[in-house]
Formats: sequence, structure tokens, C-alpha cells
Amino acid sequence: MTDDFLRLAAKGDTVALGELIESKRAQMLSAARLFCPESAEDIVQIVCEILVRRREKLAEVENLDRWLFCVVKNCALNELRKRGARETVSYDASPALASSLSSEDDLLALLIRREEENALRQSLNELPPPLSEPLLLYYDQGLPLKKVAALLGISYETAKWRVHTGRRLLKKSLCEKGIERSSP
Repeated sequence: MTDDFLRLAAKGDTVALGELIESKRAQMLSAARLFCPESAEDIVQIVCEILVRRREKLAEVENLDRWLFCVVKNCALNELRKRGARETVSYDASPALASSLSSEDDLLALLIRREEENALRQSLNELPPPLSEPLLLYYDQGLPLKKVAALLGISYETAKWRVHTGRRLLKKSLCEKGIERSSP
């Protein structure tokens, strides 16, 4: 079905292009959240604009899922570069949060968890993309290794090795930061 939409969209069929975009929107949003969660919707919009502008080239795309993942990733990285890759942590002081913290121990646990999450995010950002991308797809998105391999255009064995190596390096980095975690 997607191949039919792809072929028709490349020939200028705007209805087919719209159907193609809608069928892939959730997948694009999920990929965008891997790299830039706070701007995921904007990134998907940019990718949709790219699809519309380059629709005649869609016939040349062999693996649409992989191609879309790469476009989403590049748009997200461009967004991060524009912002100077500043990571800000928002400490939500909402009433719901305040009421859920019944003691100083709860507040301390929350702050420790956020500190660990920041260290994890920083350690992931320090890994080279060939190691961080499979980790994010496998652990954060819960994709099976075969799907990770297909999205990244690598073999299953390479995906498995990259997840293993990335996890080992991530654990080492977290230990150096004084954080002991059993899993990423």
C-alpha cells in the first residue's frame, strides 16, 4: 500500500502524498522525539514540507522508513544546532507535583532521579551517533534489533554489536560520573 502511495505521490498525486504523510506521521514523530522531544512536532512539520517539495524524487527511494528516519534525524540535528544544543532542565513546580511530594525524601528522590537522567542524557550525547542511535531506538523506542538494523541500514549483527558496545560505554561513562545504573 505504501509503495502505491509513494509511486502516485512521486507522479504528483497530492491525495496519495497526503495519505502517505498521514500513514507515516506517528513513525516520524516517534523518531523526532528521540533527538529533540520538545520540538518533535515542529520537526515533523519540516519533514512534511520536505516531502511535499521533493515529492518527484520519492520514486527513487528504496526504503521509505529508513529514508524518513534519516530526514527526521537531520532535521532534528539542525534544530539542535540552531539552538546551540543547549539542554535545559525544567523543574516543574506545578501544584500536582507539589502535592505528590509528601516529604523531603520524595523531593530528594525526584532531584536525584532528574540528576541521573541529566547524566544519562549527557553520556548519550557524548557517544558517537553510530552507537547512540541504535541505543535510543532499541531502549527508548522499544524497537526490536531487526527493525533498528533496517532503519539504520545496517546488518542485524552490526546493530546487536552497536547496542552492546554503546551500552558498555554508556555504563562506563555513568560510573565515571558517579552514577551506578543496572540498565540504560
